[in-house]
Order: sequence, then C-alpha cells, then structure tokens
Amino acid sequence: MARYIENLNTCSDPTSGDYLWVVDASAGATDKDRKVDAGLFAQLAVANTFSASQIINKASPVFTMTPTTGISALLLQGADNGANWGSNLLLGRNTNASTPAAGFLQLTTKSDVVQKVWADAANNLRIGTTLPTSAQDTSGTVVGTQTSSLDTKDVIEGVTDIADVLAAVQRGAEAVRRFTYKSGAFNGEEFEGVVVDYAPRYGMDKDAEHEAGKSLNMVNAIGDLLRAVAWLVEREKARA
Repeated sequence: MARYIENLNTCSDPTSGDYLWVVDASAGATDKDRKVDAGLFAQLAVANTFSASQIINKASPVFTMTPTTGISALLLQGADNGANWGSNLLLGRNTNASTPAAGFLQLTTKSDVVQKVWADAANNLRIGTTLPTSAQDTSGTVVGTQTSSLDTKDVIEGVTDIADVLAAVQRGAEAVRRFTYKSGAFNGEEFEGVVVDYAPRYGMDKDAEHEAGKSLNMVNAIGDLLRAVAWLVEREKARA
C-alpha cells in the first residue's frame, strides 16, 4: 500500500538519530539518495539554551537578526559571578602582522549615519564615520573632546564684544561652587567648578529640562579666558 508523506505522523522533537531523506545534488551520477541527521536542524526556529561555550569557525562570518515584528536585540543576561566581572562583549582586532587594526562597534544615528567607535593604539576612545583600519587608527574624534579644526566648522563673522566677555567671565567666576556628583562619579571626589545653571554661557548640550546645558562648555570658557587675558595684557601695556 502506498504511503504519502502528508499521511505520516509528525515528529515534533527532531533529535540526533532521527533522519531526513535528501537527494544530494553534489553526489555522483548514482547513489544520490542520502540521509541527514535531523539533529542538525534541531536548533532552527526554536529558543535555544547553550550550556557550554559555542565556537563558530567560518571565514568572514556575518550574522543578521531580522525580526518580522518588533526590534532586533542582543541580550547578555546578568548572572551571579561572585567577585568577578559581569556580562561583556569582546570585539577582537585584525591580527595582521603588518597592518593590525582595532575591533570596533558600529552605531547608526537616527539620520542613518553609521558611526564607528573604537579604542586607538594610545588607548583613546574614538568615534567617526571612517573605518578604523591600521592607517586610520587615529581618524575620527576622541570621545569627550570638541573638534577645533577649521574644516569641521561653519565660521560666523564677528565675536562677542569684549565688555560682554569680561562680564560673562565675572558671572562664571561667581558660578563656581564646591560639589560632589550625586551619582558617586569619580569616587565621590570633591570639585570646585562652574555650575552652568548660574552661568548659561558656559553650558552646552541644552534641552527642555536643562536650559543652561548639561555639560561644561569648554569652548566658550577657554575662548573667553584667552580674550580676557589678552585684554588685560593690552591694558597693562597701555599703562606702562
């Protein structure tokens, strides 16, 4: 009696030792009928828990997570690791002997610009749009700094009147407070510096909740101090 595949019972838990029948196109002219261990496919389309380290050995592997709905996410769960470290992501380097290069992380902005983040050979964390090859290890900008070269700026004619600059420097001096960070950053170290809420000219990264800015504007602060010092020098020269 003929048996049809649609009439067979379903194997709902394919494991090693269960076999599938395939026609092997790469085989010779004869003997194309082969079997494949169903255990090879057991990890497809199911949630998997690995109880040991997994090694994927393939030249130039690329893994793509493409959800049908929702978002793609790579989650490294937390676990009790005693006094040791927490979950971490390690990006290896290009180990070429003559042109080694740093491993890097790619982040896409909301305007679809891909930014690369990496640590250069001098241990500076950098960000930029160029790929950090060996020759471009110091491209991009060190994270936390402000680019100051002309090619990064649209220069606006004119500068603030020196009288206003001197007044701003005075307000900046009056905005100096002694403080620690609520987050406990820098191990609770005490600082004496400008609180930008009291001197908005020296604040940056402003938003609705921080009209004076969230960070210290070193660009304005240094520019004003340089101009104030130059003004004092000229005044002293005139008195001599």
